[in-house]
Amino acid sequence: MKEERILLVDGHALAFRAFYALPELNAPDGMPTNAILGFLNMLLKIINDENPDQVIVFFDAKGETFRHEAYKEYKEGRPPTPEEFKSQLLLIKEIMKYLGYPVIEIEGVEADDAIASVVRILEGKGSALVLTADKDMLQLIRADVKVMRPIKGVSTFKVYDEKTFEEEFGFPPSSFPDYLSLIGDKVDNIPGVPGIGPKRASALIQQYGSLENLYEHINELPQKIASSLKDKKDELFQWRELIRLRDTLCISPDEFKGGGERDKEALIGIFQRLGFKQIPERLGLRVKDVDSGETRSKAGEGEKTPNTEENQDWSKIVALAFEGRGRYPQSFALSRCVLAEREGSFYLLEPKGDDDYDALVEKLREKEILIWGFKEFTTAIKKAPFKKDNVWDGKIAYYLLHPDKSSSKEGLAEIKKMLKSEEGLDKEALSLFDLYGKISLEMDEALHGLMYRIDIPLSVVLSKMERKGIRLDLDHLWKVKHELERTLDDVKASIDMAAGSKVN
Repeated sequence: MKEERILLVDGHALAFRAFYALPELNAPDGMPTNAILGFLNMLLKIINDENPDQVIVFFDAKGETFRHEAYKEYKEGRPPTPEEFKSQLLLIKEIMKYLGYPVIEIEGVEADDAIASVVRILEGKGSALVLTADKDMLQLIRADVKVMRPIKGVSTFKVYDEKTFEEEFGFPPSSFPDYLSLIGDKVDNIPGVPGIGPKRASALIQQYGSLENLYEHINELPQKIASSLKDKKDELFQWRELIRLRDTLCISPDEFKGGGERDKEALIGIFQRLGFKQIPERLGLRVKDVDSGETRSKAGEGEKTPNTEENQDWSKIVALAFEGRGRYPQSFALSRCVLAEREGSFYLLEPKGDDDYDALVEKLREKEILIWGFKEFTTAIKKAPFKKDNVWDGKIAYYLLHPDKSSSKEGLAEIKKMLKSEEGLDKEALSLFDLYGKISLEMDEALHGLMYRIDIPLSVVLSKMERKGIRLDLDHLWKVKHELERTLDDVKASIDMAAGSKVN
């Protein structure tokens, strides 16, 4: 019998991550959409990659929990939840139900505890993958339970199993609450023990395993650390209980054994309102293409999104590949470039100076430009050559999709192959048309927004900074240097004192 694979989604934490990871985006009616878009992109990516048999989504319910009663300072000092987030969270829950996923939200219970309880209920019945942005959930890891967390934006994730966790922290997942109680958690207003950071806490847990065993051997520790631990003993055990997840909730399996059929009409209506196009396409839904159907920035400007093969006017698009000479950036200049059109024709230019640069810019004024390295091209001709809305930079697009690969050996080899850079500038220029179609389809609305509203305009600014440099106040830098040296001396003295001898 096939083992069932279940995806348990920490909806609240994931939505919060998306809200702060993406820029402000608005639907045509002005409703904010960044949390919804980021949440759905993360969820659909993991569902596509992991192919679970079942998906269950959990949310925090309103009101206080047992943790607030046990520790009045719990989560105290947190800023109020933004109204822009609250409105999106309601719609995320609605979308989950229309997708047919069971949604679990229990009054007076945090989603963490509900997930922990479902993990216990499912024990021996299959394997679970917990998708969350909350590090506390790492304590759930065991042989049949893995935890996946976003580690960069909303596109890069790390999966933790028992081996991965121990490689990173040096002790088993069951000891994670002991570790967190020592270092504290600012998010939940748990201060931790003064003088104990992640490295020392990890060493203590590796050596002693638990708080109980640590206190049994407290006289073996340096005096300063032992004193801090003695002062915080009662609080430490209380903090650990707050951090430990409660897996004792009685949740009927009926609550998560299927949430119903997918309501396609309701989903299409919501995505139409939000101006989403690529999300419904990934779900196999068709949304009407109306003028107001683009996701907009807060200022109300429409975000540029990729055209499809069918509606693209290729006569207005030119691909540009270039080579430079001289040391980058101050002495970097354009040696030659190729302009290519999609049907295969191309034009070679070997500009000699400003007049040729001006003629090139004028020739391309009304065109949309496909290029790899807009910043570098701008640096070569020493001016902003095109309108930012008329440029598609494959280098930026590739980085947004693969921030961890773009400068790696593997990534550079892949780029070299994609661009056909060893086959000549004409082949490189023509390859940009294929890359444009392929990469644009992989990018969602949020990434397109980042590229056109931030990265491409910023390329012009960075080019100017690189060419002209940055003015430095050397006197102030020397002052900062001396202050840092004094601070470093103090830190070294504290380490020697804690260790009981001089540490090299």
